[in-house]
Amino acid sequence: MGTWRERALPGKTRTRPVETCKTGGSGLPLSPNNRGILHPVRPPHLRGRNCPGAPDLHLAAELGKTLLERNKELEESLQQMYSTNEEQVQEIEYLTKQLDTLRHVNEQHAKVYEQLDLAARDLELTNQKLVLESKAAQQKIHGLTETIERLQTQVEELQAQVEQLRDLEHLRDAFRLHSSSLELGPRPLEQENERLQTLVGVLRSQHGAGVRHAGVQTSRPVSRDSSWRDLRGSEEGQGEAKAGEKSLSQHVEAVDKRLEQSQPEYKALFKEIFSRIQKTKADISATKVKTHSSK
Repeated sequence: MGTWRERALPGKTRTRPVETCKTGGSGLPLSPNNRGILHPVRPPHLRGRNCPGAPDLHLAAELGKTLLERNKELEESLQQMYSTNEEQVQEIEYLTKQLDTLRHVNEQHAKVYEQLDLAARDLELTNQKLVLESKAAQQKIHGLTETIERLQTQVEELQAQVEQLRDLEHLRDAFRLHSSSLELGPRPLEQENERLQTLVGVLRSQHGAGVRHAGVQTSRPVSRDSSWRDLRGSEEGQGEAKAGEKSLSQHVEAVDKRLEQSQPEYKALFKEIFSRIQKTKADISATKVKTHSSK
């Protein structure tokens, strides 16, 4: 006696009966083509009996063992796939984070580029302003150069005028010295000659008239008085000369004060001119003093 079950095999659409052994074996159903799946359907009272399909049973056991091993391999491969999938997920997460970081860095770079563009525009505007200022400065330099050239020509002209004035000053000083020497030379001699002539005339008149000794004594003070008047006149002339020299020195000091307010390049020149004038005046005054002392 046996039971039938239906099973769809791969590549087959029909069903095959499965027979159960009555005596011996393990009491498991077998397929006629050794392709069936083991089903524990043997009743307990049939255990221990011999089954005529024992080789098929062994084949089915080996097939089941192979299927179990295959199932284990599939489970292991599935676990590997799971682990690989997890690794890929982690890698995707890592790459996602890297992508976010790169996006953030890219945004920062974009901001930096914008700032650099603004700075470049500002620098360009500044460069244009500097170019305009440089052109204006060049024009100013050109104008100042022309002004300096004009001033140099004026300075040269003024130097030539100063040289002419210096020559004229030397000529004037020489003329003054010559005129003063002519004025101071003959006058003291003439005055001395006149004074001696008057004294000789007085003595002759006194000797010829036979004036007494007292009269002679009275006549001498008269002559002394005349010489004293000459001496006083000469002293008054010296006082007038000193007053003139004092006014001249005051005038020179005023000119020096005006020179201090003038340009510095001509200050030394005019000081030299006036120092020479003062020296000349001092020489003239010394000559006058010598002539009066010789009297």
